[in-house]
Amino acid sequence: MGKPLIQQRRGKGSINFRAPSHRYAGALKYPSYALGGTKGKVQKLMHSTGFTAPLAKIRLQNGDIFFNVAPEKMIEGQDIHVGTDAAVVEGNILPLAKIPEGTPICNIEIQPGDGGKMVRSAGSNARVMHHIGGKVSVLL
Repeated sequence: MGKPLIQQRRGKGSINFRAPSHRYAGALKYPSYALGGTKGKVQKLMHSTGFTAPLAKIRLQNGDIFFNVAPEKMIEGQDIHVGTDAAVVEGNILPLAKIPEGTPICNIEIQPGDGGKMVRSAGSNARVMHHIGGKVSVLL
């Protein structure tokens, strides 16, 4: 008899092939915000197992804390604006429809509210190419 293939061993889900999610700093999610938006402050930049990019621990005005991928020029103590009224500054969180063409972006949501699934690794970014009707074209 032969031995199981490596993908069969991984698919079984034994302890050797499970992600150490108990050591992660937290889930990367965007906060829910009101129609106008909200402010926050970067409390800490940290390394977390399972992520190649540094994470930013951000506290909002209402006291909520969330983790987000830290862009290149983010520093501790930086003010962050979240929402549709936010200025286009590195670190701010706003909808794709409000971002001008040619702007580098990261941590893009595939579906609104999914917390960001694309372009999350260290050193990666995408660019907004065009706005056509109600759709946005992004160069990955």
